[in-house]
Amino acid sequence: MRWVRSFRSIVFMVNKFPKSKELTVAVQKFFLSQVFPGSFCKIYGRDLFWRGQITPSPLSATYEVVVKYQEKGSPRVFVENPKLVAPEGKKLPHIYQEGNLCLYYSRDEWNGNKLIAETILPWALEWLIHYEIWRATGEWHGGGISLVGQKSMDDLP
Repeated sequence: MRWVRSFRSIVFMVNKFPKSKELTVAVQKFFLSQVFPGSFCKIYGRDLFWRGQITPSPLSATYEVVVKYQEKGSPRVFVENPKLVAPEGKKLPHIYQEGNLCLYYSRDEWNGNKLIAETILPWALEWLIHYEIWRATGEWHGGGISLVGQKSMDDLP
């Protein structure tokens, strides 16, 4: 529990950053490593690559996910294993053409001032719960908008 207290102190310090200042990939990496200690995170210039395992609920499968983030861009989350599959005759809901999850609609919900570890990955956990419910019932309960023909977040109106 000692790391939780340290983490809260650090989050408090980050929250004191000016709201207009985007967090660097180094800051994002630090927090991802703190919140997900067994994960892999690497910075390539202004690009961040994160790979880790997340389990949405005690009854869920464990998923290996990848986050790709470029400073001044939108984080993209991909589920590597197990592969996401749609029932016969259906398409995966809320997935972009590149295969990344649709986790939010507008820049009002996420921007570079926010921590990926506190927003994007918890949203991915929620998305995976909705995915598991959809697989069991055939009905998507996660809300959102249709992504038919959308390549990325940047293509949305």
